[in-house]
Amino acid sequence: MVRKSKKRRMAEFLIITLVVYIFTTGLLYFFQRKLIYFPPSVPIEQMTGLLTGYEPVRVLTEDGLKLTGFFTAPVDPGKPIIIAFHGNASHPAWMAPFFSDMVQAGYGVLLAEYRGYGGNSGHPTEDGLYKDAEAFFQSDVLNKYRATNPIIIYGQSLGSGVAVNLAQKHNAEIRALILEVPFENLLAVVAMHYPFVPFKSVLLKDQFKSDLKIADVKAPKLFILAGKDRVVGYKTGRALFDLSPEPKQMVEYKEADHNTVEMYEASKAVQNFIEGILHEK
Repeated sequence: MVRKSKKRRMAEFLIITLVVYIFTTGLLYFFQRKLIYFPPSVPIEQMTGLLTGYEPVRVLTEDGLKLTGFFTAPVDPGKPIIIAFHGNASHPAWMAPFFSDMVQAGYGVLLAEYRGYGGNSGHPTEDGLYKDAEAFFQSDVLNKYRATNPIIIYGQSLGSGVAVNLAQKHNAEIRALILEVPFENLLAVVAMHYPFVPFKSVLLKDQFKSDLKIADVKAPKLFILAGKDRVVGYKTGRALFDLSPEPKQMVEYKEADHNTVEMYEASKAVQNFIEGILHEK
């Protein structure tokens, strides 16, 4: 029996390791959107039943998709309207409780929804979500109040990338931008979770480069960060805050994780911020 030389065994080990590495990287590339987007399976009818006080809002996107979101109107002129973009693996019914005190105070809230989420047709992509946001921003229900009620853009987690893109595009039309557990760009998040993957900037299809857009947003901004965020990471949100121009504020909950800032009364911080900017001279 001929024993393999040490060099040959090492060469075979390296080849096997390389094959496994390439195979794993290939799987991540071809299925990356399955790893980025996790739409909950909640039919529109069920969502409507969960959102007491909200009415369905239907919009048509630039590329021909019909989407349904939800809206509750402001009580009178001058009250702000928040257009909100939820995070991954979420939906409007889960986001609505965060704004309940603000609705009680007379605010309007438009809970936007994405393609492929909440019973809507289509498949989520970065460009697709931008089109969805634009459709809700240009919706008839928002146009009805645009001249009389301040518009505030709110983005949570994945929705922060959507919100920053929309705010950059419509900076002159909005009163404020609020970002909950945001990230500077998706490359930074991927690097945190998959440090072994090479050429991320080439392989990653959806990158949500908020860091390249935030400097154009001159409206007042509020950043809500979680000190123990292990989903997008605290550092990625802090980096976006540091890149953001004034006026800006940051609220940091050191013990909160990515999904628990609401437990630390973040909604009160949001309402206080909004009331503060609305009463500025």
